[in-house]
Amino acid sequence: MIWRRIGTVATMLISSASICLGQQPLTVAVLDFDGLGISQVESAVVTSRLRTELVEVGAITLIERGAMEQILTEQDFQLSGCTSNECAVEVGRLLNVSFMLAGTIG
Repeated sequence: MIWRRIGTVATMLISSASICLGQQPLTVAVLDFDGLGISQVESAVVTSRLRTELVEVGAITLIERGAMEQILTEQDFQLSGCTSNECAVEVGRLLNVSFMLAGTIG
């Protein structure tokens, strides 16, 4: 049930973004969600599934986790503790992406 909801959310996000940007190619990065009342493993699984669903929707270029880490390491930026909106904006700027997805899940 939750997997279907994640797929629906991914489709809505990409559809809305495509309309707003006039079908321009979108680049998206997804930070690992913070777990709220769930384990870090469960949070990582949901984040991974969202990344998969975003790719399957198509119409975007998803920055892979490994590529994100490499770019941020080169920029001497630490993701640990990056939970604020300002931090997500800074990461998005460093990665040069159209959209950043970050937040909590419970």
